[in-house]
Amino acid sequence: MNLGPLEQQIFFILHGFNLPGLNQIMMFFSGATPWLPLAGFLIWKISKVKSRRDTLILFVMCLMLLALVDTSTSYFFKNLVRRLRPCKMPELKNQIAQFGQACGGKWGFFSSHAANSVALVSFLIPFAALTRLQASLAFLIVIIVCYSRIYLGVHLPLDIVVGCIWGGALSASWVWIAKQSITAPNAVLPN
Repeated sequence: MNLGPLEQQIFFILHGFNLPGLNQIMMFFSGATPWLPLAGFLIWKISKVKSRRDTLILFVMCLMLLALVDTSTSYFFKNLVRRLRPCKMPELKNQIAQFGQACGGKWGFFSSHAANSVALVSFLIPFAALTRLQASLAFLIVIIVCYSRIYLGVHLPLDIVVGCIWGGALSASWVWIAKQSITAPNAVLPN
C-alpha cells in the first residue's frame, strides 16, 4: 500500500504541531500509562451496577477482546499489508520531528494503539453507568491516544482510521456476545 499525496499532506499537518510541553504529553498518551487507570475506572463503574459475576465476565471478555485486537493487528494485518511506518519510510523519515519516541516495528498498517483503545472504551462503556461527561472524557482519551501516534511520527492517518474501525467492529460484536452472557438487569439469581 503506497502513501498517497493527500495522506502525506494530512500527516504533515497533524504531525507538525511541535509545541513546548506537547511532546511529553503525546509521549505519555502513546504509552500504557493512561490505559490502565481508564480501564480500572470503567471496570469499577461497571462493578457499581452489575453483579460480581457479570463484572468478572466483562473483565475477562475485555482481556480476551484486547488480546484478539492486539494480536490481529500486530501479527496478522501488519505482516499481511507490510506498509512501512512513516518514521521508516525513506521519503519521509528525514522530515519527521524526533521527540525521543522509538519508531517501533517496521510495519505500521494499521495502528494497534488505535484499535486497542477504541475496542477497550467501546466495549466497556455500554455496561458502565457513566455520565455524559465521563463517557466524553473516556473517548477524548482515545482521540488523544490516536492523535499521539501521528504526532510522534509512528503512524499515518489511514493507519489510525482503519485501526479505529477494526477496534470498533470487534468491540461491537463483543458487546453483543457479552449481552447474551450477562444477567438481565432485573433477573433474580438463585441462592
